[in-house]
Amino acid sequence: MLLIIVSAGLFFWAERVLLTRLAAGRDFEKGMRYAEKARALPRDVLVKRSVLYQGVLKSLQRSRALNPADARVYFESGEVLAEIMPDKELRDSIVAGDFGIQGNTEEAFYASVKKYYIEAVRRQPTNAVYHQRLGQIYDVLSDTRRAEEEFDKALYLDPLNLSIHIFLSKYYLSKHNEEKFNVHLARTIQLYQKTGLAEGGGPLHNMMVSFLRSIEKEELIAK
Repeated sequence: MLLIIVSAGLFFWAERVLLTRLAAGRDFEKGMRYAEKARALPRDVLVKRSVLYQGVLKSLQRSRALNPADARVYFESGEVLAEIMPDKELRDSIVAGDFGIQGNTEEAFYASVKKYYIEAVRRQPTNAVYHQRLGQIYDVLSDTRRAEEEFDKALYLDPLNLSIHIFLSKYYLSKHNEEKFNVHLARTIQLYQKTGLAEGGGPLHNMMVSFLRSIEKEELIAK
């Protein structure tokens, strides 16, 4: 009899966990749909963008509450706040306190973005993109040591990621670190050639061409 009671309890617990995670997933997907709509709107459509972005934040907030172990929800929360942050009018329209943000200043938004990226990395430490984005926030906050530690982790986790190498080439160029710039530029060209992107085209090819054009080195991938 005891075994039956325990088994029934475990069944209902497992069912509840499953239903909770399904609900969290629905909230996450709903938030991503709102985000897609918000990103498609012109910048001057402030009221509708504000409503949509706050809908995103509310959906992600619910998703985090239902399934706090899901790293992607923290990451996307950071991504959305990072999108809102540079637009002062949009930022000021957000009811910051409703989303745990300590005010509508850039500093307050950056602090929340950093918090979410740290949580995403803590829950999924093997995700290279999460480390890269956390490093970018550290860089904005003038914490170069931590920024470069995160970039190194990203590269260690995904050494064949062309977009990370492109980013690091740009990063070290901006820091006037010629040695590291040349290392990453050479690796970027090597990866680009090995993957055959020149023939296939696509977003990464366009990113590569745009990057090389910006540094006047298009001849490096000329056929």
